[in-house]
Amino acid sequence: MNSPKDPKEVLETFLGLLAVDCQIEEQNGPLGLVLQMHGGGRELLGDAGGGNLEDLQLLLNRILQASGYEGGRVQLDVDQWRQRRDEDFLGRVRELAQGVRETGRSVALDPMNSYERRLVHQMFAGDETLATWSPPGDARMKRVTIRRRAGG
Repeated sequence: MNSPKDPKEVLETFLGLLAVDCQIEEQNGPLGLVLQMHGGGRELLGDAGGGNLEDLQLLLNRILQASGYEGGRVQLDVDQWRQRRDEDFLGRVRELAQGVRETGRSVALDPMNSYERRLVHQMFAGDETLATWSPPGDARMKRVTIRRRAGG
């Protein structure tokens, strides 16, 4: 594999080297391509936070980027684990946002990584009453503030 430009093929090679037996399905996710692993690969989740999966995803994206892949970032998931985690996370954010709507008081969320911040910002991109804000800078973990829009 001299010029790996197919994300699924690169992932299959990784998993073969790791002796992980699973099926890979390509899906469209909220932020682009998702490679969904079925029938194995639960060991990739490692700890409850999915650190091993995150590490494998980072490595995959670095290799794709270095090879000239132009399809954007690729996300990895195992048996919809990340999807369920994201839905739970966004459900909690919706509850906090409802409090902002009712009270008018802004809420600063716990520090989160860029992926989670992007999900939150996208959730409120078209909202007429609420807006989100993150501080500038290149810190890995930052807070997002949910606030009422002026006149909202």
